[in-house]
Amino acid sequence: MYESAEEAALRHPEYHRDFYAFLCETVVAAQDIAYQGKTKQKHLSSSDIYLAFCSMIQRQYGPLSMAMLTFWGVKSPNDIGRAIFYLVEEGAIVSTKSDKQEDFSYLPALEVMLDLPFHAPSS
Repeated sequence: MYESAEEAALRHPEYHRDFYAFLCETVVAAQDIAYQGKTKQKHLSSSDIYLAFCSMIQRQYGPLSMAMLTFWGVKSPNDIGRAIFYLVEEGAIVSTKSDKQEDFSYLPALEVMLDLPFHAPSS
């Protein structure tokens, strides 16, 4: 999987190579959550991947998540979708006929998903 991420980074350098590797880690983590010890493969939706991605980047980078995404060249969920389908092209992950890159365009903005938890609730 990670060799395919390297290939995707070489073919599509608009995103940092670490972003592709992070996406691979995200898919593995999302699969682990979906399987919960089961051997049968579960299809991951765009929202499954996106929620896992947001959770992982928050856990790893905290309030600096948006800065890291900017460094990686990622501005929106559409960028995540585009990179996921680059990984599909390289064979790192598998999609179904019903999966579309555009599915990521309907997801909440990264700023909402990543910055909100770090703001104090208003009283």
